Amino acid sequence: MKKTLLTAIMFGLAGISSAGDIENLSGKNSTLPAIDAGTVWNQVNQHPFPQPNPTTLDTCIFTEFKNNKCIFKCESGAILTEPAVKPDFSTGEPAGACATHIIRPVKDPFTFNKADLNWKKAQFTAADGTKIVVDYSPLSLGGEIIASPLWVTIVKPGMGFTGSEKVRAVIMNYYDSSNIAANTLFETQELDLKPVPPDSYGHGPLSYQAQGQRVELSQSHIGYGYNFRQEIAVVVDGKWLKDPVNGSSNFKFKMGW
Repeated sequence: MKKTLLTAIMFGLAGISSAGDIENLSGKNSTLPAIDAGTVWNQVNQHPFPQPNPTTLDTCIFTEFKNNKCIFKCESGAILTEPAVKPDFSTGEPAGACATHIIRPVKDPFTFNKADLNWKKAQFTAADGTKIVVDYSPLSLGGEIIASPLWVTIVKPGMGFTGSEKVRAVIMNYYDSSNIAANTLFETQELDLKPVPPDSYGHGPLSYQAQGQRVELSQSHIGYGYNFRQEIAVVVDGKWLKDPVNGSSNFKFKMGW
């Protein structure tokens, strides 16, 4: 069999008179279409790979046991209800009918029904009449209380803003406890506010608004704890808004719960 196959190959090659014929058989001299990287890239863009929806993590804390249901309040403002489970004591660890907390993925940014939240407000009027409004919802996380979600809105009376202004707010969070030196800063955050169309939030003229990060309001630890107070400063096109009482650029307040 091997002899027959070898004979066939030799007869097949007998018709090739030169190395050029071998190259022609290999296809080296055949015309191939050029590879255009731009064309390939466009084809990829026309048929992109599926992308996952952006998500973030929402922390939900157990708050109440009612009608054999575990009720959780989430940082996003959502209220979750989960059925109670039979405690498992086989591991020797403390167990209960409800988990202490749940961490769940949610679409980013958080979406929630504002009517379901316990909203509180801090409001100030600057020397030029501009109003600064801080809306927030206190959220208990067991050993701490935070303000989340939190929104800052700037409203100018009369004709309002034009929509072309650059508006930034700075929130400062200070310790407000006897065991910490006065005016000790705990955390800060800066917010770039965006224009909001008139009447979207019932404020009338065009305003500026931004959602802030969580703000610590209180911490409870074994044997000690801390409370906090806040200050906010707002700059519009390079000009800081002033407190009409003391002329300061920082408006002082304390978020309650």
